[in-house]
Amino acid sequence: METLVPVYGCHHRRDSYVVAIEVLQRQVKQTGLSIWMFSNPK
Repeated sequence: METLVPVYGCHHRRDSYVVAIEVLQRQVKQTGLSIWMFSNPK
């Protein structure tokens, strides 16, 4: 988690943790959607 602090420019570790969780959830949603679209072609 130390590496996330300078990336997002915040000094609070909890904030960077929350941001990381949100980014991860967003990526999981996009990946899940693309996998669903790929496995269910029109």
